[in-house]
Amino acid sequence: MDVADIDHEGIETTRSSANGLKNKARVAGQSALDLTRATYDQIQDRALVYSHATDRAIRQNPYTAIGCAMGFGLLLGALLTRRTKVVIKQKD
Repeated sequence: MDVADIDHEGIETTRSSANGLKNKARVAGQSALDLTRATYDQIQDRALVYSHATDRAIRQNPYTAIGCAMGFGLLLGALLTRRTKVVIKQKD
């Protein structure tokens, strides 16, 4: 066995390890993608259920819904337009 054979074996071992790591990374990436898709589908289903429930509640109590929306709008408007008092100290 000479130096060329040792070098060739080292290259093959490295290549084999790299291929194994590449396959593991591919499997892990696919698993993460599948989990993300499943989570997205669950969130989408929940949002649809909550949307229907909100629609039913608004249709059953329209005046309450209008009052809540107006109150929320007033609160949001007050928070966005409030002014803070700026005090400037002057050095004597």
